[in-house]
Amino acid sequence: MYQAYREQSTARSYGPWLSFVKQQYRKGYQIPGLDYQQNGIRSFTLWNTRDSVLRILPGYDPATGEIFPQNVRCNEYTTDGAYTDYLSDTFMTASIVAGFGQQGMTFITSYAPGSADEQRWGGSTVIKVFTKNIQNSVNAAANGKKPRFGVTQEMRQWCDPMHGPLKYDHMAVLMQCLVFKVNGRDNQNSEGQPLVDDNGNPYPLLGVVAIDSKASIGALMQALVEPMNPGLPLDPATNSKYGSMAELDSNVLYLNPVDNPNGKGHMLRPSVQGAGKGWTPTPFPLTEEEVKALWIPWEQLLNYMTAEEQLKFLAGEFGADSVNYFVGTDPIFAGKLEIPVEITNAGYGRYQQFLGNDKKPVPTGATGGITRSSFGIPKTGTIRESFEDPVEQTLNTGYTPAQAPAASPQPAKPRPSGLAGLRPNSTIDQDKLKAALSGIRGAASTSQSNQASMAANLLNDTDLDGYQDQAPEEETF
Repeated sequence: MYQAYREQSTARSYGPWLSFVKQQYRKGYQIPGLDYQQNGIRSFTLWNTRDSVLRILPGYDPATGEIFPQNVRCNEYTTDGAYTDYLSDTFMTASIVAGFGQQGMTFITSYAPGSADEQRWGGSTVIKVFTKNIQNSVNAAANGKKPRFGVTQEMRQWCDPMHGPLKYDHMAVLMQCLVFKVNGRDNQNSEGQPLVDDNGNPYPLLGVVAIDSKASIGALMQALVEPMNPGLPLDPATNSKYGSMAELDSNVLYLNPVDNPNGKGHMLRPSVQGAGKGWTPTPFPLTEEEVKALWIPWEQLLNYMTAEEQLKFLAGEFGADSVNYFVGTDPIFAGKLEIPVEITNAGYGRYQQFLGNDKKPVPTGATGGITRSSFGIPKTGTIRESFEDPVEQTLNTGYTPAQAPAASPQPAKPRPSGLAGLRPNSTIDQDKLKAALSGIRGAASTSQSNQASMAANLLNDTDLDGYQDQAPEEETF
């Protein structure tokens, strides 16, 4: 069915490819010291059923140059508080969707934190309302109930859970990382071979990594925050089961798939080793210069769409008449959201049959209306502004229209020394991995780094956009 729909829709003009990052940081953006990564900063959504290996980059304050620590409020830690109260602005949150539209894209659906759209609509984004109205109506009809909106066969094809282009979005934690393995797949060169040096050591890719599973987010936050001895001050280097994972001197992070003990399906469990490989960490230290060359402030990097841009995007993917019907007649937006004239001029097309004389959907006895609060999505932004109850692994904290407070710059923290005696394991040799970043320190100079010797291994990583977007529970390679 899905293929038939795509064949019927070939005449439609789709918009540009979307990802987590702005266009200027994608193809054409040269990453300092990673000359082999030819198509800019990547976007990865991690699956619950495949292992990934990465190194979290700490963030920094552009105004002061201070590197963010992994944890804040270290002397105030209590198990009564939310984990996110103790994580720095190295971490970000946003609502994301994977495999959306006819091109199967993965991108951010939230409005920009503090923007006029976010202040007015909160988590009730155009994409969320559009998706909910269609999915809820199709599901109601399938269960023998009267849907709020009329249902067509085409809508059922859109909602196909395996191959349909209409997917729900989810709140996610975002991190900027050096990625060595993602969703069970090692980084590859343009010939499909492992992206490694002459000694077989992997080269990393720079990417924005998203985790959108509640259970996986809860496990990761617990690993980042919870001390081994709660009677001592929180310190990722000296009082943590995992050691530091998001500072200058930090370990490589392994995310291993396991059965979710709180329900069906799988989740990712953080570790310092691959599954069944033991508990010896892999230190991977970075310098301030390397972090500042690689990490980009979130407000500069992330690609947010406005409400108007989301309207135009949906019209290109699903038709202007669909936007007029599922968004324009919804009580959240009707008479309040200005829809571009080129969309409104298209009328209701396929859905005219479902409208009454007042141009409103004919009541169909649906059980309860759709309101802002029913979406249950918090504002996005720095991690401490977004989650309220990660202990319960719950991301839905309700509609909050007010602007988030500006994040205060985090105080600089001395580089920890607790990892000095830890031995790297045989899986990833941190000294050899470090060689992959050897050009960063000289990136500001006019001289060429030794990355030129890797020319034969240039990465053509466009295909990564395809496999990153597969649904975590259903898809395989």
